[in-house]
Amino acid sequence: MLGKRPADVRTARPADIPRLAAVQLGSALTAFADIFPESVAKPQSAELEAEWMALADHPASTVLLAELDGSIVAGVAFGDVPVLAP
Repeated sequence: MLGKRPADVRTARPADIPRLAAVQLGSALTAFADIFPESVAKPQSAELEAEWMALADHPASTVLLAELDGSIVAGVAFGDVPVLAP
């Protein structure tokens, strides 16, 4: 529950992928702002979209999202998820 209202949880659809990536990117850049060294490339939306799409397309994984007032506020993938990065 976020605040006093529960979020709606549902299976992510392909059209949700850009918004899921945007939530992850915003969260990572905010949460890890003091951790990312200047010399290291920060995550990019296109890379995160490709990873979420690979997860959503994988037949043995499940991608869910939480939505509050029409806005995606969280996402999760689980199951037999493919390795996406070395």
